[in-house]
Amino acid sequence: MAEPTLVDSKAKLAANYGRQVRLVGKYRVQNLGGHAIIERQPDGSVSKRRTAALVALKGSGMVSLAGRSETEMQALEGQQVVAVGTLHAPASPSARSVAAPNPMPSLVDIASVEPA
Repeated sequence: MAEPTLVDSKAKLAANYGRQVRLVGKYRVQNLGGHAIIERQPDGSVSKRRTAALVALKGSGMVSLAGRSETEMQALEGQQVVAVGTLHAPASPSARSVAAPNPMPSLVDIASVEPA
C-alpha cells in the first residue's frame, strides 16, 4: 500500500480532500471560549470540551483534528507533528445540520499523531 500523501502547506489542502494524508505542521490547542465540542463516549455518555486540537501548516493553513484527548493536547502542544488520517473539506457555511459549521478542513479517522 502506498504511503499517504504529504500535506504540509495550505496550498496542498484542496487537492487532497477525501484522501488519506500525512499532515505535517505545528500542533496547537485552541480555547473555544464559551463554545463547547460535544462528544458521545463509547459507554453512551456525553462529554463537553472547551478546547480543540489543530495543526498549523505553512502558508497560514489550519486543520482541525477530530476527537483528540486532553492528555494528547497537553503533551503535543507547540510541537511539530505528523498526523495520519482522512482530510475533509470545511463544512459549507449553509450547512444546516450543525449549529456552527467548522470553517476549516478537518482530519478524521486519525490513525496516529506523533512528534515529527
